[in-house]
Amino acid sequence: MFITILLSILSTTASGEEKCEQGGNCKLPSCRCAVNDLTFHKINSKDIPQFILLTFDDALNILNNVTYTDIFLSGKKNKKNSCPITGTFFVTHEYNDYTLVHKYWRHGNEIASHSISHKPYHDYWKNANEERVKDEMTDMRLMLSKYALIEESEITGIRAPFLQTSGDDFFNTISKNKFKWDSSMPTRRYSGNENVLKLYPYTMDYGYKQDCVIPPCPSEKYNGFWIVPMVMQYTDMELEDGSTIEVPCSMLDACSPQPETKEETLTFLKTNFNFHYNSNRAPLPLFLHETWLKNENRKQGYLEFVDWALTKDDVFMVTISEMLDYFKDPKPLSSYTQKKCVKTPTPNKCNSKSVCQYNKEDTPFEGPRIMSTCTPCPEVYPWLKNPTGERS
Repeated sequence: MFITILLSILSTTASGEEKCEQGGNCKLPSCRCAVNDLTFHKINSKDIPQFILLTFDDALNILNNVTYTDIFLSGKKNKKNSCPITGTFFVTHEYNDYTLVHKYWRHGNEIASHSISHKPYHDYWKNANEERVKDEMTDMRLMLSKYALIEESEITGIRAPFLQTSGDDFFNTISKNKFKWDSSMPTRRYSGNENVLKLYPYTMDYGYKQDCVIPPCPSEKYNGFWIVPMVMQYTDMELEDGSTIEVPCSMLDACSPQPETKEETLTFLKTNFNFHYNSNRAPLPLFLHETWLKNENRKQGYLEFVDWALTKDDVFMVTISEMLDYFKDPKPLSSYTQKKCVKTPTPNKCNSKSVCQYNKEDTPFEGPRIMSTCTPCPEVYPWLKNPTGERS
């Protein structure tokens, strides 16, 4: 059954569609065709910066702050330009500490929307109409801006919970509500070993151009809206007969079997790095939930991989938006300049922390809630349909 579905996905082709030709009606920086080379720009693969995208999903709080500090606030730098490494956080509201969001943002990391509720029901997201998408995703951006003191214009990206979109209802809503890019869409077609060219980011001026791994996928065009493909990573699974097969996963923590030792983790990450580095150098997505690193061996292997990759002067660990800026104006490695390089954190606007406690009468739940914010406490616990926490 799995093989049948996979072959169906891999054999899907776009027939009768308008062809996207770079430089014709599709011109950078607002339009980019879904291609996996830079020959149009006369740049060969060895002259492309190898971007590594470190991203984490869900709330920031005291449970994961130590891990994030070890990664992003411990002095790790890109070798070529000495810029501190940065990543992208896809943030949800429940259990989120907005003062920590502000802290990581002022050190140059990117903040993106990952919904208010993160409800654990796939059908809730699969069938989400435009109103629900707006309530969840756009209002989460509002809350990040209001409680973490970040301009809404700086929160441009989005990821659907469980990578489950509602197709055009989802993309129509986020594109017209001033989001600029999405990273929710896995691809098997452009994954695999070093002989497979990975897919670069592209805009949806000519529609959705990759395999539909988690339907429904969009069928309409969205001019100027960027897709950051979740190029899958691979791990080996041993079968009963002693042979092995490659198992794909769009998030590292979904790979099975999981690496358990530092050495296994390091090998896993280096292998997938080489799939990108030795082919067309499409951005390497290391997409995670922090709980994967609660295993101390995996954490040490992850940190060792980061340090190993940073010994290369053609590797850059940057935010998704920084990576997209490159693909809007590709240049050879020798001419690449990182646009946002925060060697000194921006001024702290979150000068006081409010720890807000709400009893069940002031929440939509059966129990109390708590939140930490850079602002005075809202009257009631902010939630869907009431992101500013105003008492009705």
